[in-house]
Amino acid sequence: MLRLSSIGQVEDGLPERASHARYDGKDNISVAVFLRSESYPVDVSWDVRATLNEVTRQLPTGMAPESDLRPVGVYPGRDFDVLGNVVFGGLLAYVVLWAFLRSHTRSLIVGFTIPLALLLTVSVFGVGE
Repeated sequence: MLRLSSIGQVEDGLPERASHARYDGKDNISVAVFLRSESYPVDVSWDVRATLNEVTRQLPTGMAPESDLRPVGVYPGRDFDVLGNVVFGGLLAYVVLWAFLRSHTRSLIVGFTIPLALLLTVSVFGVGE
């Protein structure tokens, strides 16, 4: 007679469930994706979509993934929001500087310089592509 203990160890390696997830009354598997600080949200979103499409092709029949993937990145009015914030920041800088300096010329110079520097930085580093 051969005992299992003579050729290896036997242990209950399957942990008990710590939580239970259900969707529409059926057991499911949930996966959450978190961004690292150096990650670009649009790139991560596209990578997750590509991986989900690849996994979908490999699933057995009768299994279908459902995604709660929220779109990231491009939305209508995004560029207008940035431009509006830059203009508002320039106007606010002008008002604050004029209140302290009481000089329209000096305040206008700084009021135009700050938004111009922001727009040039955005265009040079390609933010918003």
